[in-house]
This record gives sequence, structure tokens and C-alpha cells, in this order.
Amino acid sequence: RSDCGWCAARDTCQEGSSEAGRDGYCNVRDGDWYWHLEQCPDRPEYRDAPQVANVTRQQQLCASATTCEACTNRSSTSGCGWCAARNRCEAGTPAAGLDGWCNVRDNDWLWRADACADEHLRQQEREQEAREQEARCGAADTCTDCTDQPRCGWCASQAVCTRGNPAGSSNGTCSGDDWRWLTCEWDRCGNETTCAACAARHECGWGAPRP
Repeated sequence: RSDCGWCAARDTCQEGSSEAGRDGYCNVRDGDWYWHLEQCPDRPEYRDAPQVANVTRQQQLCASATTCEACTNRSSTSGCGWCAARNRCEAGTPAAGLDGWCNVRDNDWLWRADACADEHLRQQEREQEAREQEARCGAADTCTDCTDQPRCGWCASQAVCTRGNPAGSSNGTCSGDDWRWLTCEWDRCGNETTCAACAARHECGWGAPRP
């Protein structure tokens, strides 16, 4: 489709332009936005990803793995990956967890067991980065300054800038209509994080992750 592109960081098809997805998360500059068929990645790990029919069961199975090693040992059979930013096992694809919070581009999504060896050191580095990022977000005192910062979002009701993702703040205190991500204009489609909520809006459609 001429108005759609592939967002590799989220493993979804999205509306956009030749330069980026509509919300700018995936883009040509970061190397995770594909606009033409011949650009599409054809990596073995994508072809070998398991086909999982029951997502709820998949999520439960993944959540029962409490270590990176136990989690990634299930990647080829159950579609589980280790979300280092949350320190837990989640359902997903080789590119990202189902909600996109952890992903390959941000280097916090682990799909193969051999990637867990240095995870402890990387976790310490990420924690330090998160603290520095939270400080950068907190220094922004306007919505525009906030949304210009990577991984920062503006909570309109509290008038504060905090670390987060497209779904809401990382501390869980701000989401939905109250949350501004990438732009200070409210995107009623972009702020919906489930298929049901998205489909309930007649002007929105849901891009489901591909296996």
C-alpha cells in the first residue's frame, strides 16, 4: 500500500511517508522504517519465529519465566523475549515485545539465550541511563521542549515532563488522553494502546504485529 510502511522496532505496518511512520517513532534515519518492498528485512529469525494463536496463553507462559536464560530458551517455541527495561519475560517477536516498550532498536529486547551473558552489566548501564534520561525529561518545563526530548512525554493534567513511551509515563501515573508523545497535539488514534479501544474510534484502525 502506498500510504503504509513497516516499523521494524514495533514489528507493525503503519501509516506514514517515505521518511517515517506517522508518529515518527520509526524512521529512515534510525534505520527501522521500510517504505518499499525491496527494503523489507528478510532475516532468518523472522522466518523462524513461532506462530502463536492464543496471545493470552502466550503471555502467561512467558511471564512464568523469571530469568533471561529461561525466557529466551522459549523464544523459538513460545515467542518469548526478555524485556530488560522491565526485567521480565514477555510475549513478542524477534523485534520487540507485543506493546513495543522493549525493542531491538533500544537494545533492551533479548530474543536469543546467548544475549543474556552480559545482561547484568547492561542492566546497570540502562538503569544509569534511565536516571539520566529522567533528569533530562524533568528539566523540560513546556510540552514542546518535553516532546523534543527522546523517550520523554508530557502529562497535561500535571504539567510535567517525564520518561515514558507512546502508551504513557514509565511510572504509570499518566496515559491516554492526558499523555502527549512526540507532539503536543492530541492524536486520538496514537494514544490508544489496545485493538478494542482503537477500533472503537471510527477514524482509527489497528496495525496488528506480524508473526
